Amino acid sequence: MNALDRRLLELIGGRIRLGSLEVRMPDGRRRVFDSGVPGPNARVDLHDGRLIRRLATLGAIGLADGWVAGDFDSPDLAALIELGARHLEPEHRSRVPAPVERTAKWAWRTAGRAAAPRGPLSNTVQHYDLGNDFFAAWLDPTMTYSAAIFDPPDTTLEQASLKKLDRLCDLLELGPSDRLLELGTGWGSMAIRAASTRGCRVTTTTISREQARFAREQIRSAGLEGRIELLERS
Repeated sequence: MNALDRRLLELIGGRIRLGSLEVRMPDGRRRVFDSGVPGPNARVDLHDGRLIRRLATLGAIGLADGWVAGDFDSPDLAALIELGARHLEPEHRSRVPAPVERTAKWAWRTAGRAAAPRGPLSNTVQHYDLGNDFFAAWLDPTMTYSAAIFDPPDTTLEQASLKKLDRLCDLLELGPSDRLLELGTGWGSMAIRAASTRGCRVTTTTISREQARFAREQIRSAGLEGRIELLERS
């Protein structure tokens, strides 16, 4: 790691407001940032300095990009994601000083990674096309995204996700004579649950090639190709 990477690491780590982060450098050295406030306790094992540059220029997306690119390992990815979500999202994170950020962005572009501003749609596509393996590492087997119903409290994440899907089907009063239009396929869990348990037909759309590929495989495995139409369009 060069001097710029080490300086960026100190700036990023020094702004942790809760929980702690242990960073293991490529040369074996350790650096611990402990806020003294209860929160997620995470560890990241860096392979090089690229992750630091990603975090400084791209925030939370940089963490996900770094995982996909193999910039680091972590013994508890869930804790690291939680810590990142609490500090790297725009509404939470404190920005590094402007001169340092400009230098980091210049260095990152020089290394071949453009960090130019992107529109909302492009951001969404990039987010979901990070790779299905990344999301599978912390979602349940249904690959259901956003919210779940934990009733009773000791319900597993997979059971809670299925309970949410069933609740949606109940609220819509879906039956064999219905057609469901879903805007945003995700990884196909809602379409598959609705078609398989209620017998309805589903048309579902996604803008993500990675999600579409995964969902088609799941639909084919469930034998529901005749009931679910998956469209790749915005």
